[in-house]
Amino acid sequence: MKHSLIAIPFVLVFLLLPVEALAVGETWYGAFIYGFQHSNVFHLIGNMLVLVPLVRMMRGRFHFDYWRILLAPYLCSVFAGLAYTGEPVVGSSGMIYALIGIYYASAVGGYHMKVQRKKKFAIWFVVALLSMVVPSFFGGVSLFIHLASWVAGSVYAFVNAAFYNVIKRGYN
Repeated sequence: MKHSLIAIPFVLVFLLLPVEALAVGETWYGAFIYGFQHSNVFHLIGNMLVLVPLVRMMRGRFHFDYWRILLAPYLCSVFAGLAYTGEPVVGSSGMIYALIGIYYASAVGGYHMKVQRKKKFAIWFVVALLSMVVPSFFGGVSLFIHLASWVAGSVYAFVNAAFYNVIKRGYN
């Protein structure tokens, strides 16, 4: 029951408001809610098929609760949306790429985790990078939002790790 309450904002935003009202680049508040609006049901399902396993993997690696894992990439995608001035954009892929940025920055920096299989990790990195760059050549996909979300997620991970190290070592 508790997890079904999370779906209420998604359903309300998806059903009640037109895409044009929620897209980044159309309104000032679009940067805050564009991740909850999708162009169609298949877009929503595709993003959720990536987001849900990624969140579960992050939870297993970092042992954070779901709210922290979802709030950080949401805020990173909001910052990316605020910096974006191009054509209207919808979808939660900004959150997905922010999570990927958090994961990579944590792995590269050695914070919270160590990479066991470096070759597999490098292949996954290349696949994630190609999945961001290649569709942008065919239109309908914003390379800027994906890249800005990835960078914002990486910055968040490095800042979070710095604060974690300060608290862990007891610096004043």
